[in-house]
Amino acid sequence: MDFFLSKSADSVPSEPLPIFKVIQPYQVELISGYGPLLKKVSDAVGVPEQVFDMVYKPMFKSLVLFCQHLPMDQKQKDQCFYEHGLKRAAATIIYYAPLIKSNNGYGFDSDRLMYALCSAAMLHGVGNILQQISVEQTDRSGFYLKTWYPNISIMEEGFYRIRPTRVSPQAFIDKMNLIYAQVILPSEGLAWIMEDPRLYLIWEKALIDFNSGFDELEAEIVIKEAHDLDEIFDLSIERLSLEAAELAEAEKFWSWLKEQVEKQQDGSPQKGVSYENLTNGVHFDLDQAINLYATSNNGGVLLKRRIKETVGRLGVGVVSGNYLVVDSGTGLLEKDMGSVYSVQSQSAITSSEQFCARVGGVALQFMLGHTSHKK
Repeated sequence: MDFFLSKSADSVPSEPLPIFKVIQPYQVELISGYGPLLKKVSDAVGVPEQVFDMVYKPMFKSLVLFCQHLPMDQKQKDQCFYEHGLKRAAATIIYYAPLIKSNNGYGFDSDRLMYALCSAAMLHGVGNILQQISVEQTDRSGFYLKTWYPNISIMEEGFYRIRPTRVSPQAFIDKMNLIYAQVILPSEGLAWIMEDPRLYLIWEKALIDFNSGFDELEAEIVIKEAHDLDEIFDLSIERLSLEAAELAEAEKFWSWLKEQVEKQQDGSPQKGVSYENLTNGVHFDLDQAINLYATSNNGGVLLKRRIKETVGRLGVGVVSGNYLVVDSGTGLLEKDMGSVYSVQSQSAITSSEQFCARVGGVALQFMLGHTSHKK
């Protein structure tokens, strides 16, 4: 199953976004090739068991729990980042550990250099996983709970949904490599690398450009890939997915709404949805938009009611009075909305309240609660 909606000929989604069960820590230990892969790495680096248990094991497990089933990037949707990262780290350190040891660490502490090399190979490009998507944590029915912000914590339980967003600038993604790495690495591992400022700077650069990051060493260091391993390690975890059937019409409406915005910005002469780009978000006249959607899809009162009752459960915006307020900063509209042309908000909810709703797990209070007192 694809992470995103399947689309019909008229490009309106034919099914809701699937939701996925969050991978639990115990599942990592059950991966068939996980133990053998760690054994290979342990044999290669040859550090004492207590050191390996402190900095290597938590790093590998944390990568799986952090990345879940998120793809490498939007060009490689069929490859999970964690699988690729683990194999790349193993292939790289297995190849270079003997060279590092025989060359006395190329001027660095051998054990610390091996850890920096292994972790950089594993985390190289990790910032790309959210370059064009947002991860929403949901309940079992797919109802939005909060947005996952990787710099805050790793997802620990429940379900999540992957929603497409506007593409983030590459300069921003490059910065995210370090931020995400700081969450994934055990604090002891990061502290170990930071003890040597010169090595830390090399490591930080390698997160973005691995080959040039380690070009200070008196050796040509290039990242190795899964095909460089002499064994095949199955690191897959079954992806448990559910269908958010109750949100099917709301998802179709949201996709249609985005298309209408794009058409209007591209100069479509047809009458479109009514919206304003204000300081606290893009305000859509919800009743007007729903009526237009229902008319174009031969829908009646029941369809309109179903959308009105569930669109606030998607997590794409706040239903405040008769408005759907979408924070343009989230990139969920995908199309750049341009400059704000009015500072007079027609909604009582502020952009800061919207952020608190997304990050704090109190989404229903703001995404649905404002409707009641605005009637």
